Amino acid sequence: HFILFLIRRLIRIINKNNEDLTLLEDWCKTNSIGLKELINLLFNENKIHDFYSIPEVLKKNKSNKKKFSKNLGGSSFCNLIYNISLYKNPKKVLELGVALGWSSYAFLISQENNKNFKLISNDMPYPFVKNHSYIGSVIPNRLKNKWKLYKYPDVSILDKIIKIHGKFDLIHYDSDKSYEGRTQSYKKLFNSLNDHGILISDDINDNSAFKNFVE
Repeated sequence: HFILFLIRRLIRIINKNNEDLTLLEDWCKTNSIGLKELINLLFNENKIHDFYSIPEVLKKNKSNKKKFSKNLGGSSFCNLIYNISLYKNPKKVLELGVALGWSSYAFLISQENNKNFKLISNDMPYPFVKNHSYIGSVIPNRLKNKWKLYKYPDVSILDKIIKIHGKFDLIHYDSDKSYEGRTQSYKKLFNSLNDHGILISDDINDNSAFKNFVE
């Protein structure tokens, strides 16, 4: 796993230096819309719910964010995740990339009362960083019965996850940032969506993998 991590990092650096990120930023801006407009477009709803204003989330965010963010990176766009999940009301969600588990928390708490809901997550802890026990640590114990966590590189576990769990209503990708990693994963993930399923990808301005996939 460590060797694979180094190879991916090296390829990511090389490809990033070879890309014109200004053109990519322009493409992102040209095709972007706001969260409220997106929710209205997808679900014909106008209300945006604030994930971070939920009392237990607010309390946990204050006590955990500064403590661990330097070792595990920042959280995803949790209000996007929370609102889409809340309105989509999915039965089965897949996410690649967990860290402290803010995105996982957003999915799980949005479907806390959905007895049929299941979140499948995968995250490979960073080498040389003692964070293995922190993966998903912000998630309350009461929500973990709806959560299945794997800890492998995507390339070695994704096919198995899809084979075991079948198709998904919603997928969130915040994992391997390399062009190759994304390119390999996007097609598999898109093909494992149910009808009217939704694929969300984080950090799409890092390289042109998402742009090329969409086009």
